[in-house]
Amino acid sequence: MQNDITSRRKQIEQALCKNEGFFRHLVESASAVPWEADPSTLCFSYVGPKVDALLGYPVEDWYQKNFWTRHLHPEDREATPSFRQAAIGRGEDHEFEYRMIAADGRIVWIRDSVSIVKNDTDPVILQGHMFDITTYKLATEALARSKVEFEAMFNSIPDAVMFVDTERRIVMNNPAVHTMFGYSDEELIGQTTEILYADKQDFRDQGRRRYRTGPDTVNAPYEVRYKRKDGTVFWTETLGTQVKDANGNIIGFIGMFRDITKRKQAEAVLEDKEVRIRMIFESTLDALIVFDEKSIISEWNPQAEIIFGWKESEVIGRTLMETIIPPNFRERHQWGMETLSATDAGSILNRRMELRALHRNGNEFPIEITVSPLHHDETWTFSAFVRDLTERKQAEEMLRASEQELSAILNSLQDAYYRVDSEGRIIRASPPVQKLLGYTPEQLLGTMLADLYVEPQRREIFLRQLEEQGGVIENYETQLQHKDGFSVWVSTNAHYIRDKRGSPIGVEGIARDISKLKAAEDLNSRFGRILDNSSNEIYVFDADTLYFTQVNRGACQNLGYSKQELKGLTPVDLKPDYTWEDFTELLQPLYRSEKKQIVLQTRHQRKDGTLYPIEVRLQLSQQESPPVFVAFIQDISVRIKNEKQLQYLAHYDALTNLPNRVLFTDRLDQSLARARWHEYAVAVLFLDLDRFKIINDTLGHNVGDQALQALSERLNGCVHEGDTVARLGGDEFAIVLEDIASADDVAHTARKILDALSQPSRLDKYEFIITTSIGISLFPIDGENTQTLLKHADIAMYRAKDEGRNTYQFYSADMSAKAFERLNLETNLRHALEREEFVLYYQPQQNLADGSIFGVEALLRWQHPDLGLISPMEFIPLLEETGLIIPVGEWVLHTACLQARAWNDSGLEPLCMSVNLSGRQTNNSNFIATVEQALKDSKLDPVLLELEMTESILMHNMQTTINTLETISKMGVRFAIDDFGTGYSSLSYLKRFPINTLKIDYSFIRDLTKDPEDATLVEAIIAMGRTLHLNVIAEGVETEQQVKFLRMHECDSIQGYLISKPLPAQELTALLHEKFATGR
Repeated sequence: MQNDITSRRKQIEQALCKNEGFFRHLVESASAVPWEADPSTLCFSYVGPKVDALLGYPVEDWYQKNFWTRHLHPEDREATPSFRQAAIGRGEDHEFEYRMIAADGRIVWIRDSVSIVKNDTDPVILQGHMFDITTYKLATEALARSKVEFEAMFNSIPDAVMFVDTERRIVMNNPAVHTMFGYSDEELIGQTTEILYADKQDFRDQGRRRYRTGPDTVNAPYEVRYKRKDGTVFWTETLGTQVKDANGNIIGFIGMFRDITKRKQAEAVLEDKEVRIRMIFESTLDALIVFDEKSIISEWNPQAEIIFGWKESEVIGRTLMETIIPPNFRERHQWGMETLSATDAGSILNRRMELRALHRNGNEFPIEITVSPLHHDETWTFSAFVRDLTERKQAEEMLRASEQELSAILNSLQDAYYRVDSEGRIIRASPPVQKLLGYTPEQLLGTMLADLYVEPQRREIFLRQLEEQGGVIENYETQLQHKDGFSVWVSTNAHYIRDKRGSPIGVEGIARDISKLKAAEDLNSRFGRILDNSSNEIYVFDADTLYFTQVNRGACQNLGYSKQELKGLTPVDLKPDYTWEDFTELLQPLYRSEKKQIVLQTRHQRKDGTLYPIEVRLQLSQQESPPVFVAFIQDISVRIKNEKQLQYLAHYDALTNLPNRVLFTDRLDQSLARARWHEYAVAVLFLDLDRFKIINDTLGHNVGDQALQALSERLNGCVHEGDTVARLGGDEFAIVLEDIASADDVAHTARKILDALSQPSRLDKYEFIITTSIGISLFPIDGENTQTLLKHADIAMYRAKDEGRNTYQFYSADMSAKAFERLNLETNLRHALEREEFVLYYQPQQNLADGSIFGVEALLRWQHPDLGLISPMEFIPLLEETGLIIPVGEWVLHTACLQARAWNDSGLEPLCMSVNLSGRQTNNSNFIATVEQALKDSKLDPVLLELEMTESILMHNMQTTINTLETISKMGVRFAIDDFGTGYSSLSYLKRFPINTLKIDYSFIRDLTKDPEDATLVEAIIAMGRTLHLNVIAEGVETEQQVKFLRMHECDSIQGYLISKPLPAQELTALLHEKFATGR
């Protein structure tokens, strides 16, 4: 079969080729030009007379050399001559096509038929005929385009298109066939269309009816079911068209297929709907009436006959007004229909309305009617659904009366009534619900009851118990959410609402507010738990027998008895300090109602015999039957202990256990009273430890506290038993010496104290010596009351410090004047900065190697307007004590940096500025910012600033100090240790700090040429500095012998009066210019 189809195709193709050959022959015959040419040069030796018509060139031009190759189309000039030469080389006749450019610029297609002519006498020549095939070429290209366009159109048709022969064998398909039927071309070509039919009988019937081959057959669309490759069946609308050849013979058919499965399904649904509508129309319980815009009835279902009493045959064709509209409504109905015709609108359309209707027997009755319009072809049709409301109206009237009666009952109840449907949605609530939950009944309608539950699971429990108990539940307690957010306890009785079949369709019930009851129950329960769990003892005992009837857990735990054991005892059994008679006498005021409560302190005896103090509160409860006593008992052991401790702490120092200032003042008052009575003297000693702050700052407060405790023991060992040693605070102590014979006795005790305290102390591997300054005042010589004696002893103590410390001083009248001077000095000092009374002096520093001045140290001076230049030894300690060192230190740093920059800008060699720091400055949180600001304001190179600090400053709060110094060091600022050798000189801390310079204290330099120990120490410091690559400066250098020693041991630099005393900036500027000028 496949071969037959292939053969038929070839016949068609051959016919097309034959026609094409005939067409070509005509064209070539009309335009053939004979020619001869030399095969080696391809130059023409002869061309036919029609050659000028071929390209438009004269005949003589064709004989020119290379004429043919010059006029070839540019795209053919290489390939065409090559083809000809290759054929000549092989000695073959040949035919080929190429393009040439005509005289008028046209492109002319040429077919050249060439023969190689050779004989024995003449040379080989080429002979040929040129044919103009341009028209043929253009026709061929148009045919190819037409074929492409046809295939594109054929393949793009959305419907399936199939070409079959007269035997109904499939010859050609478009892509939609593959999509529709699921077969490929390989599976379909050559097959009959029978494989596509769902029903083979359809194939046979359609073959007889649709594929007749007679003349003038007109094929009309038809519907048939086909089957896809996967077996699914679908409906199509099919159109078959005959295909004839040029002779009018039928050579096949073209079939077009469109899938109408969805349409067929819709038609089936529509048909089913029509059936259903007719069934509804016939069987609905409502009357269905169809009428036109003139109210003429066209449809009247059976229910309409029942409701209105008219048969269908009696009303069809009649109007509504003639049949069912009461007389008093007919005019209104007529007006409504006319309005509808005029405006296409009516108030009754698509609305459910209640009206009055007329029965055939003349009675009017209520109806519910809904009218729906249908506008078609400029005419109106209306369908009206009508329901007889007679029974419903009667039932509603009965229900309304019943509802009024029920509402009256529910409104009179204190409890809230509720009803929910099968889904738990509230459909009714009585007014008391607003008092219960804060919502009005209207606000609750339509809401879910479950949403009001505080605990949703309680709703599930309620429903489960309701079902388990046969649809009735009583006294179910739960919490509901009030509108204002708080919880309400309710108790509810509820039951199922059932339909006629007995199935639950909802729940109704009564809810009662039991919040107060629950609160009382909870309070009693909680109160009972609190009392039972209280650590205090609570007893209830019989008012007559005194036997315990109730005890709490705290009583059992405190006493060691069980509850059963205690119920066999009385309060007297637990109180060893009371007899039966004592205790009953104690209770009498309660018996007689003279008191409501008795409070006392006594002791309880535990089961093991141990005693503990208690506080008892007794009350008599007459409301109980029989009356009982209630005893609340608290163990006050801790309270008594705390009171004693507080009493002790109020009068004794917690660290040293010495009397504090309060107790000291009290004892001094008592001593003075006895002294007045017995007429003897009393001495008051005021002690302040010398430089004790250094120990705290360097070794820490823990070591300082231990030192104070040790010193307190030594002080107690220096006085008599009746004397008082007290710690007033910090490092201040005071002593009262009673019944002294003379001042010598007091001086002896003072020296004894100085000797005892100055003994070396060793704590935590540290050895140190603590000295003290003692001020002494005598009663009655220096004062007659406590305050005066303490003040004068304090003044004398400051005189002792001024005398060099580690000594004692008796008070004298002139000391008060000195104290006043010191206070006045402090007052003036507080205003010195704002009055610009501070000035800086500068002392130069010299390099020992070349004698050059490389830096200066800034030294603070106070130029008082009345007192003149005040020594730093007088005011700098006051700056430290008062905290003024912070603002003054900032001024010093800022001023020194500005001066250093001024010297550098004046043409001098760059000078390093050294500035001293105090501990308060380095511990200040703004210190780093202060340094940054000083450098920024002065624009001084940070490497030209050196900050000096003592070893004690470095050792205080070491890690914080390290962090601060490292931060500043990263700016480029240098650091020096001042007075090195007087403190805790060690390699360990030198390595931890970013130190650049060591300054040897002047006290070692002063006698280094006389004292071997000082010389050895200085030598060691210089060696240490050299080892650590630190610059070493010797302070206080005054003699050439000192310089010689220092230079011999390779000290780097010196500072002292030998070079220059400290000078104001102006004087030092002149000195610096002089030294720089002389090169010294």
